[in-house]
Amino acid sequence: MTFNPKSDYHYNAFISYRHGFPDKIIAARLHRLLETYKVPSALVKKGAWPITRIFLDLAELPSSSNLSDDIAYALSQSQFLIVLCSRSTPESEWVAREIETFIELGRAQRILPVIIEGEPRDSFPLPLLALLDHLEGSAAREDDSNLKESINGKWKLPVTDLRGKDTSQILNNLKEQKLELITLLAGVQKEELWHYHQQRLYWQRGLALTAALTIATIYGFYSNDLRRQAEESSRVATIKLAEAQEAEQIAVEQYQKAGEMQRWSEARYEEARRLEQEAEKYKNETEQAKQDAESQRATSEKLYALAEERRKQSVEQKNLAMQVIRSLTYDVPDKLQNIAGTKTILVDVLAGNLGMLDRIMDVGRELSDPKVLREKSVNFSRMGDTWIILGDVVRAKAEFEKGLVINEELGKDRTNAQAQRDLSVSYERLGDVAITQGDLPGARIWFEKALAIAEELAKDRTNEQAQRNLSISYDRLGEVSVAQGDLSGARIWYEKALAITEELSKDLTNAQAQRDLSFSYDRLGEVSVAQGDLSGARIWYEKALAIREELAKDQTNAEAQRGLSISYNNIGEVAVAQGDLSGARIWYEKALTIAEELAKDRMNAEAQRYLSLCYERLGEVAIAQGDLSGARIWYEKALTIAEELAKDRTNTQAQRDLSIS
Repeated sequence: MTFNPKSDYHYNAFISYRHGFPDKIIAARLHRLLETYKVPSALVKKGAWPITRIFLDLAELPSSSNLSDDIAYALSQSQFLIVLCSRSTPESEWVAREIETFIELGRAQRILPVIIEGEPRDSFPLPLLALLDHLEGSAAREDDSNLKESINGKWKLPVTDLRGKDTSQILNNLKEQKLELITLLAGVQKEELWHYHQQRLYWQRGLALTAALTIATIYGFYSNDLRRQAEESSRVATIKLAEAQEAEQIAVEQYQKAGEMQRWSEARYEEARRLEQEAEKYKNETEQAKQDAESQRATSEKLYALAEERRKQSVEQKNLAMQVIRSLTYDVPDKLQNIAGTKTILVDVLAGNLGMLDRIMDVGRELSDPKVLREKSVNFSRMGDTWIILGDVVRAKAEFEKGLVINEELGKDRTNAQAQRDLSVSYERLGDVAITQGDLPGARIWFEKALAIAEELAKDRTNEQAQRNLSISYDRLGEVSVAQGDLSGARIWYEKALAITEELSKDLTNAQAQRDLSFSYDRLGEVSVAQGDLSGARIWYEKALAIREELAKDQTNAEAQRGLSISYNNIGEVAVAQGDLSGARIWYEKALTIAEELAKDRMNAEAQRYLSLCYERLGEVAIAQGDLSGARIWYEKALTIAEELAKDRTNTQAQRDLSIS
């Protein structure tokens, strides 16, 4: 429907909402999107009404049932009434009174419901339902289908549906559907506004492209320097690979020589024994012949000893080659993983490792050597991890499946605890891939396979690592339950993990056990938030905070400092959900202080990204408090970091973060 706007209204619309979470945050975002939208001048010239002011009352209203003069005046000066409808909206006397007042003003058909939760019969305030009864009869309220037909049918009352699984999705739906409300407020057809909106997007993208080209030119020299660093890293990796190949060749040659010498010495030894037997048989042989036989035997033994020495040298050369491969598997990737643009180099290094391992197995005829096979499995896993970072889930899955084939073969030995653990890890990695691909039932199957192994290994109560691995398996199944919306099931899994971490953490000198316990508290806090138990969530998060404050006394421990920052952010999120924006800001600022200190290491991309997230949280609080200028400052700080990280085109996470900023 469209209305002819009148110039004597002071506000385009009045936003009516219940002052609680998440309604308050959604109302603030809606206010910002509408009031900052500029109706195209071409449409205004054709008679469209410019959107200049939207009324939003951010203050908590008193318990009185009478509207204040300011509210009553704002309603009288508003052309439209936008009503945010959630399951808690019918409980608000103020929302009901605002709707009644607007109807009394004769503007009933200018009420614009926006559903963010539940069904209409559960979310519409009583005055709105009564209005429907009056206009269409009680049949309109027999069920939701009749109600929706009444709203969108004869009466032509438009309803904007923003419902989503959580607040984040609702806000995203709002961003996508804002034009639905703007066409009503501006009094234009949706097709006209959409045409001009698309033209504006093209213009903005053109400006963004020009800016990107300018930035690319300015930082060209810096990119060349990074390229030279990457080339130097590649050169070093190539040298190490050549050294390993040379060592392998030496090992092969020595092993072959050792085999030849061993066979020759064995032949000589047999010859000496034959001569000795002949000497015994012919006792009448001269003493000189006996001495010759003894001498021949001594020579044979020396040659045998030499062959054994050669064989040992061959084994040492093989071990040296394996050490080089292990260095290229663990040390080099760990040092390069936080350096932008080196992920493809890691893929090449790991692929070279696999080729070298194949040659060692082929030359040495050690096709079933468990040590070499395990090394291959580890390389497949590391390569899969690298493809995950590069955003190629399909290739990552292929590498993990190759590692699984090896680990299932080695895992046939039930007495080999390490092989069983490796098999469990392969199942976990494929479960992670399934989650990334959205296959939650498949992920649960993989994690349950890993759990079966972890439970068997954990029967040894004295093995603390096995106990810890079992708690991790419980946590992974809890994560799948959360993703499937089974919060009660998730709590059961997390409580099983908690029982283990609490037992292990009795050793107060074990920092890892203390960290694991803090993570268990965090997960139970997250479940409590999702279940709406904010008080319970705060208790769990405060338990985690107590542990991390103790660990963070070591100022040199970056991991402990980051853990403390995470606790501050968790409690800040609970404060936001409870409507305590001032308290949330205090917690977020504590987290920011730590994040800024960690981010002084410019080469640490993870620390830079975490600092960007801290800025965004403070921006969200500023929006909720109505401080749009302050919010813009925080978001621009986050954008600066996102743009810097996104210069690494191979980093898909950085590209996603930049698009969000």
